[in-house]
Amino acid sequence: MYAYLKGKLTELTIGKCIIDVGGVGYLCKISLNTYTALKDYPLGSEIKLYQYLHVKEDELSLFGFYTEEEKNLFMKFILVEGIGPKKALEIFNFGKPEEFIEAIENQDANFFVKVKGIGQKQAQKVILELTGKLGKLSTRNISIINELVEGLQTLGFSKLEIEKAINNFRKQSSKKIEEMEFEDAFKSILSLLSKFQ
Repeated sequence: MYAYLKGKLTELTIGKCIIDVGGVGYLCKISLNTYTALKDYPLGSEIKLYQYLHVKEDELSLFGFYTEEEKNLFMKFILVEGIGPKKALEIFNFGKPEEFIEAIENQDANFFVKVKGIGQKQAQKVILELTGKLGKLSTRNISIINELVEGLQTLGFSKLEIEKAINNFRKQSSKKIEEMEFEDAFKSILSLLSKFQ
């Protein structure tokens, strides 16, 4: 229903803000990331927040996001069984969108366990249901890892062996694998894998 709201910032606290649009004050629940982005705006400044309207039988709630990317990621999270908008917002208070994306792509369930109310089982469910479904939200940093895994699997290495080699590379090298050219990264990981044989 609402793609975004553009108006004056009249109130801001951790977890919520009020935007005045044409004399109507809209209360928006916000993540810590959005709060951090807004706190440098003086009250009365014009702001734009991307919106998600959550409809319940007895309540309408607006969830506002400073970037469209954060809103889109939020929409992915609430599709996971057991993760409603409130829980998704709590998750978002524990990191930046790119960190969640990286945790999902790297199958790092421990990243989500630190959120209150999310155990190992639910964290794994989040990862299982969102892996491969992030679409444009995935970054080159993540896709190069996926390319490495796929490419090395065609040579007969298991996913576990490849992940171990990637982790070893991260520990041993000052280079960031995500910032390397694919060919250089491929050769480096292949070299480490050959030592395991």
